[in-house]
Amino acid sequence: MTYFHRLFCAGAITVACAAPALAAPTELIFNSYLPAFDKSFQVGIRDFAQKIEAASGGTLSIKIPDASLAPSDEQYGMLLDGVADMAMVGTPYVAQTVKLTQLAQLPGMAPDGVSASVALWQTYQKFFKDVGEYKGIRLLSTHVLPGRDLLGLDAPLDSAAALKGQVLWVPAGPMTDLVEGIGAVPNHAIFPQLFDAVAKIVVDGLFASPGTVTAARVNDYVHYETRVPGGLGSVSIAIAISDAAWARLDDQQQQAILTAAADLPHDVGAALDAMEESGRANIKDLKVSTATAPMMALIQPIADAQIEAWKVAAKKAGLADPDAAIDFYKAALKSEAGKG
Repeated sequence: MTYFHRLFCAGAITVACAAPALAAPTELIFNSYLPAFDKSFQVGIRDFAQKIEAASGGTLSIKIPDASLAPSDEQYGMLLDGVADMAMVGTPYVAQTVKLTQLAQLPGMAPDGVSASVALWQTYQKFFKDVGEYKGIRLLSTHVLPGRDLLGLDAPLDSAAALKGQVLWVPAGPMTDLVEGIGAVPNHAIFPQLFDAVAKIVVDGLFASPGTVTAARVNDYVHYETRVPGGLGSVSIAIAISDAAWARLDDQQQQAILTAAADLPHDVGAALDAMEESGRANIKDLKVSTATAPMMALIQPIADAQIEAWKVAAKKAGLADPDAAIDFYKAALKSEAGKG
């Protein structure tokens, strides 16, 4: 080896040793209680995580645990306790402290997943965020399930007479008031028990949607759907990161997450809509009708009362002008629907 060759090699080794080691990516734990086949998991967690990693240029690594680190109704507390960094937080599970995003859950407010999801996110950004109900976490997106309809097993639920005395499965919450208000009897079997409730004819129908029917595997039992404009109610969900986790990130990493989340309300809403249409197609010989004017006259006073109750709760929570928020939300619904 020549003198110059030895000198070159020594220099190369010196430079290599002096070069700083690449920093390991910052890991964020993104919890999920949803099954892998669920569309909102696929778009709102799995795909979102991949987009974050790509937008960060490899400085962020998103870990999705194989099993949920907490039950579905404890996701908020899990984030506050630092067990996970990111998660989906269902509004019904935090209804005692979070009032404002319940707007999208009211009757008539969720004509489809895309419109409702985008409208709620825009309304949150403009009206709800500064009120600060979600203490300790930062919302990155919201999405809303397509509105619930009336699903009958052996007969259509399309009139006051047809509904009177019928036992209807309904999620616990404001939709129970609607069930009772139209003269039916609510059944609150938890979702894993829904198949037995339907198969054993414990219930006569459901306050649900075709997607729910498919997920519960009760397709063979449901034969009638009465669609209600805007839905009888819905469920809103936030995708969030804890304040503690957010504070650990540098500006570029934070921006990467925001960039990846930019279209999330629309994309998750679209996935939920697709799931509903697929569910409807999977119910053999489903007979679909739209609620008649007399039936809407039965439903509307109850819906109006729930909207008024939301206004009172929103005002008490610190929202200066609940009516302005409702008007903005409805305008956003209309605008987004017009794009389709």
